Amino acid sequence: MEFFQSAGNIVMVVVGFGFIIFVHELGHFLLAKRIGAKVDVFSVGFGPKIIGFVRGGTDYRLSLLPLGGYVKIKGQGVGVEKSESPDDFERKPVGKRMQVLFAGVAMNFLFAIPLCVAVLLIGRPVLNTVITDVRPGSSAFVAGLEKGDKILSIVASDKKSVNDITEGEWNSGAVNRWEQIQRVLLFAAEGKALYVEVERPGLKEHLKLRIEPLPEIDRMKSGDYIGMRAGKAEVAVAKILPDSVQDDNAVKGDKLQNGDIIRTAMGIPIDDPEQLNQIISESCEPRPDETGAAPLPEHIEPPAAKPVPMTIERNGETLQESVVTRVKGYYRPGFRWYRKPVVGTVQALSPAAMAGIQAGDVITEVDYGSVSPETGAAAGEKHEAQRWLDVEYALGMFVRARQAHPNDPALKSVCLMIKRGSEGSEQTLQFDIVPDNEQETLAKQAEAEIYNADSFAAEMLGIAPKGGLYVWDISPDSPLATAEPVNGARIEKGDKILAIGRIDLSDDNVIISGKELTMLLSALFPANPEDGGAKKTMLIVYQKPGEAKDGPFHQIGIWNPPVEYRAWLEIETAQTLDKSSLSVDKENVGGALTRGVIWPFDIVVLTYQSVVAMVEGLVSPDQLSGPVGILQMSYKSAQMGISSFLWFLAVISVSLAVLNILPIPVLDGGHVAFLVAEKVRGKPVSEKVRGRLEMLGLALLLGLVVFATWNDIFSRLLGH
Repeated sequence: MEFFQSAGNIVMVVVGFGFIIFVHELGHFLLAKRIGAKVDVFSVGFGPKIIGFVRGGTDYRLSLLPLGGYVKIKGQGVGVEKSESPDDFERKPVGKRMQVLFAGVAMNFLFAIPLCVAVLLIGRPVLNTVITDVRPGSSAFVAGLEKGDKILSIVASDKKSVNDITEGEWNSGAVNRWEQIQRVLLFAAEGKALYVEVERPGLKEHLKLRIEPLPEIDRMKSGDYIGMRAGKAEVAVAKILPDSVQDDNAVKGDKLQNGDIIRTAMGIPIDDPEQLNQIISESCEPRPDETGAAPLPEHIEPPAAKPVPMTIERNGETLQESVVTRVKGYYRPGFRWYRKPVVGTVQALSPAAMAGIQAGDVITEVDYGSVSPETGAAAGEKHEAQRWLDVEYALGMFVRARQAHPNDPALKSVCLMIKRGSEGSEQTLQFDIVPDNEQETLAKQAEAEIYNADSFAAEMLGIAPKGGLYVWDISPDSPLATAEPVNGARIEKGDKILAIGRIDLSDDNVIISGKELTMLLSALFPANPEDGGAKKTMLIVYQKPGEAKDGPFHQIGIWNPPVEYRAWLEIETAQTLDKSSLSVDKENVGGALTRGVIWPFDIVVLTYQSVVAMVEGLVSPDQLSGPVGILQMSYKSAQMGISSFLWFLAVISVSLAVLNILPIPVLDGGHVAFLVAEKVRGKPVSEKVRGRLEMLGLALLLGLVVFATWNDIFSRLLGH
């Protein structure tokens, strides 16, 4: 059954794309006939002729390859024999020839209208506007957005306050699909803030929040910079790679099978393959954490992975299984790292903001268990904070204590001791934390002893650390202990890390957790047995305390760095969105007709805005998709259902029309430009000049196709 579904999707893609090209050529054909130009060949498909007939001087044929078609008009094109016959294309007035050229573009645009109407009548699944994740320290985090918030309206404006946004602006910015929000993020002008109106569970009044203006960045990454996303995914097993699991039963498929949906791992809900592997990595001893792991001499065998308890949904049945994954080695830099216990950002409306915590505050101690810090009654837990990890650990232990003793009044609050200001005066700030469903997840995370993902401080208090990773100490087995730097002083405790190999850590605005860095290192520096023990090198770039941020830096190369190990589940996953994250965009006949006519115009504007943004450098050329990427996306849309596939075809059809009318030789727009020049000059552009310009245009298009295909292969298919 799966084979026939895949074959059916492939047929849909081939027929769909073929029909888009066919419709384009049909436009040229119909207008050529209308102006009296002779059409020598009208072919459905390319390649050798299978069957056909001749009528009215035109060879109508069905060709072997069903990928669109082509039209051959008498006298059209460079190097084609011209004649004085009245049915020769070149003998027709400029205006009529322009009609033929514009006809293909017009047909692609008009073809999108019934497609859009059909999509709206069938109903298209779309992401709703409920936020499912806010990255700690991001712009969305600072603005006060939280998981579960539903965005009702978004406005890009250079006004200074939410109070300055008019009711009309809020109404015009109303959204009910996440793609509408993405469009605002993509095309918001530099320097404009984003204002959002949100509905928050438990609150009667809507919140209106301000997100600071975007800096000059690649706009395709604006969503990542702002730090919020929608869509709760289901992680389904598509394929179990060889040797990915060590348990014999799991290899046979008794404990993990293709089609299984992984709901939880170690009790933590799973909605992302990367998150799954971050949790699974904790099942390897010695356990990697934010400070690095204990050194392992090279002669010691890799440690064994421990069973990972998982909740799996299989054929509608919920199962509890334990899966033992493979263990992989990776090269590590040979030092333990840490982040300073300095508050980098405070979330608006959070307990920390209400208590008066400020960015720049240094957390020195986390206490809980006392009824009051002033009285000192019922002495509780005190955790000194030398690193941000200490703060996360203390808060994790507090959550575990709250779960174990939910009615204990001594566990009503957690207290932070902070240093503020250059004089170092200390203040004690007390927080009353009210557990919610999200903290049930935090309790599972604490139970699994995962304290290095910035979850506790962000979700409980509303604070995130200041960026920057520093050297805690150097492992005895590391070459760093004896290696001489390329320039400057030897690396020591307290030095700031700017880069490890290709991993850039210099931007303090990008907060990377210890867990994320461990995942990056294991992905970029694998210790493969296939290397045959080949020695590796790793470059470390750092600065000494007190050195200016933009000042000199030091670098040191490590030859044959030490090896660390982590557990890793190697599976191919098929991510599908949970139904709670989706809504159906559907209309009655009247609404479908109205919006179906408007949608193609929206796609035209969006396509041209994307082209302009790329020319202006606001969108990276890396975002270009070539034939491979387009086919891959079309196949995925076919997998999602007929309405998603028809919508994708409508977007491609209009985009083809927009791009085809650009004034590039070889394209219809280039031919129109030649006709405009002919009208102005009173005579045609010479075939020699047209031929050279068309060769230049062809080279440009081929270059773009090659570049985009390179992006497809190395970015989308190989994941580089």
